[in-house]
Amino acid sequence: MMTSSACYYLCRSLVRAPPLKSRSAVRCPSAAPPGASGATSTSKTQDPVENQKLCAYLVEKAVNRLPPGAENILGIFDLRGFRVENGDLQFLKFLMDVFYYYYPKRLGQVLFVDAPFVFQPMWQVVKPLLKSYASLVRFCDTETVRKEYFKEETVPPDFRD
Repeated sequence: MMTSSACYYLCRSLVRAPPLKSRSAVRCPSAAPPGASGATSTSKTQDPVENQKLCAYLVEKAVNRLPPGAENILGIFDLRGFRVENGDLQFLKFLMDVFYYYYPKRLGQVLFVDAPFVFQPMWQVVKPLLKSYASLVRFCDTETVRKEYFKEETVPPDFRD
């Protein structure tokens, strides 16, 4: 568990919780159903450029809220309800470029929460492309997120019982 950063839970372009335990968190709701507001939903009604702008805004906001001396942010990808049509490789490439070129070494850990079986083939394709970032990925469930990454009073509504 990282200890040298601040936590903010950014979800669907809203700040949902005050500072958490010890890091800054960006939550990209990649399992958002088509038409829902979420940085990685692949709905035909959503403009990919707008998703990229939202993502860049959320990452920048998380980095700017880091307290002095803190360097890392935590990415939380809620994959509950993920379907094949939610997989957006173009957006994923954009996200990798953002961290690789603009925020190197800022990503401390990435959580894939409750990843369903249909996510595994996409992960096998993407994992080699992530290079060293792949080692930052942790697959976990909502219980783990609640207990290990948030204080009881700051657990986001999406991760409560």
